[in-house]
Amino acid sequence: MQNKTAISSGAFKTLFNELIPWALIYAIFLHCGVRRRRPPVITQLELIQGLVFHVMAEAGTLAQHVKQLTGKDITDGALAQRRALLPPELFDQLLRAALKPKADPARHPEAFYHGLRLCGVDGSLFSVTNTPQVKKQMRKARSRRGRAAFPKVGQPRIVQSPVRDAARAWQPDSRSVRPCPAQQS
Repeated sequence: MQNKTAISSGAFKTLFNELIPWALIYAIFLHCGVRRRRPPVITQLELIQGLVFHVMAEAGTLAQHVKQLTGKDITDGALAQRRALLPPELFDQLLRAALKPKADPARHPEAFYHGLRLCGVDGSLFSVTNTPQVKKQMRKARSRRGRAAFPKVGQPRIVQSPVRDAARAWQPDSRSVRPCPAQQS
């Protein structure tokens, strides 16, 4: 079964290589001490690309997405074992290489206040499947109609604010967003 994705695998590989060049990924692997033991079914680079492609894809398993990206058959269990062998430092360094602030003080002065980058905190709740392990550790979330169908996990995010007056946009009493003074005519 072919899964539809928002981006083709060829375009994804090209954009991924622009964001994080292959040479940099291999250097990070060497720095973190990740070794090859024998000729792998998929390379370390293909594993990292497959994990990112899987997150971006709409539906399907990791194995399906890796096959779509690389054309190679590998089971979800084998991919999970390979992922478990990767050190957390590897992902820290990959995120540092890929994630950079978008605002530049020279080009976007409205995103800064006295030299400080303006940021905000956002949060979302995600449902967790009802497995026996989850049921032992978590309770179902409350909703306006009683207990929700699934436990919820909160995930805070820090986001870069593009406007200096973003802090004034929130009205706690009405729980709505009003236009910033700079946007009013």
